[in-house]
Amino acid sequence: MSRPVFSFRPNPENPEHQRAWEILSSVPEGQKNLFLVRAILQEDLAQHLEKLIRKAVREELEGIQVENVHLSDSLMKLAYNINQFGQENAL
Repeated sequence: MSRPVFSFRPNPENPEHQRAWEILSSVPEGQKNLFLVRAILQEDLAQHLEKLIRKAVREELEGIQVENVHLSDSLMKLAYNINQFGQENAL
């Protein structure tokens, strides 16, 4: 059985691809495979840890009773204005 081959063709218009290429290019020759293996395993571990943390937080929050909070009219107006300002400046 032959070894699988992986090809990375970064999109020069994608900033994440540009940054990834800069990082990969800085890895010395002969160490790129090990670097990629570790990066992939680290991403997998990060996703697994995120799931565990979310589960733990969700379980802890299930036991908390949240009371209804009524905002005053002035706070409601402020929240509305902040939201409107954000929408206008998002364009």
